[in-house]
Amino acid sequence: MLKKILGVKITFVTLAEALGMIGEWLSSHERKQHYIVTPNPEILVQSRKDVQLRDTLNSADLAIADGVGLRLACGLQRGCPRLTGVDLMQALCAQAAVRKWRIFLLGGSEGVAAQLKDLLEQQYPGIRIAGAFAGDAQPTGDAETHTQLATVGGMIDLLFVAYGAPRQEAWISRNLPRLLQVRVAMAVGGSFDYLTGRIRRAPVWMRRFGLEWLFRLGSEPWRWRRMLRLPYFVWLLILDKLSRRRISRGEADENRY
Repeated sequence: MLKKILGVKITFVTLAEALGMIGEWLSSHERKQHYIVTPNPEILVQSRKDVQLRDTLNSADLAIADGVGLRLACGLQRGCPRLTGVDLMQALCAQAAVRKWRIFLLGGSEGVAAQLKDLLEQQYPGIRIAGAFAGDAQPTGDAETHTQLATVGGMIDLLFVAYGAPRQEAWISRNLPRLLQVRVAMAVGGSFDYLTGRIRRAPVWMRRFGLEWLFRLGSEPWRWRRMLRLPYFVWLLILDKLSRRRISRGEADENRY
């Protein structure tokens, strides 16, 4: 299901549906590039003022509903499943080991991508990780990253970019058209830290009820300022809904005459 939330197109898909879609892209003989973003309420609030971020989100081939707030915005309908970026990345790694897709890990703190490479190779025997590089999200670091990607040679089926929003989205928008060897790029936020255990994920039951934000706030109290964007997100949703109602009523009144 495709739904526009605060001006950003979100595709509500299950994990199986997302894997099927990405699998079709990678099995296609077309040389078309694709990219995936993982918006949450905080990112949508940022996109209200950051036009470049909003355009990048809307130009993505797949924008999954990473935050539980997006599911709430969809009205908790059954056709509006939530799918986190870290879960999709992990599932793609499992698929890559079977289907022999080549992966490149880009971003994270120094040494984290290399650590994740070792862990994934242990967890998924046969996985093909072409390289791991922290790089630099700023334009000044692009040339060095391009060199690293060129050094591994051949096609890169999945490029995971972990610079955090909005830097990772800006990096993909700026660089993907120039990296013709990359087939699918995905913005994965803090997934490298989660998968290496540097940041603990919330217990499964908390994830099921959409309470990761509460777990992270307890683990990282300094995040409270960022959490203020959540009530602001709800307020924007209310204003947006009221605005659409006024427009609908206005159109209905015009049709009477």
